[in-house]
Amino acid sequence: MVTSIPPTGWIETVCWVLRRRVRVRVSGRSMWPLLHPGDELLVAPRQAPDLGAIVVARHPFRANVHLIKRLARLDERGHLILLGDNADESTDSRTLGSIAPALVVGCVTSRIGASETSNPPSASLE
Repeated sequence: MVTSIPPTGWIETVCWVLRRRVRVRVSGRSMWPLLHPGDELLVAPRQAPDLGAIVVARHPFRANVHLIKRLARLDERGHLILLGDNADESTDSRTLGSIAPALVVGCVTSRIGASETSNPPSASLE
């Protein structure tokens, strides 16, 4: 299980420049304390996630909305159960149900810069 996100090194930067990584920004507190609003992450598109990996997926019901969650398990149909680490602040498989594998954008590979704070913010946009 992923317990920390490594900083972006030169290899990840080169992958991003070559468009082999996608840059995303965290906007909510669903993955706190691991991720904070404003954190910027690099994602490996189409990388198959392992259990416990942090993944980015398209929201199943809202266009142009992405979810950043942990892959908890697969259901009996092979769909993903994605959960936020901060259950009180998370819209995830507990409310959305399982997520089709085709909705997965990719796996988080690194964090750009340092996290803003180790304390939860007072407001969320998620």
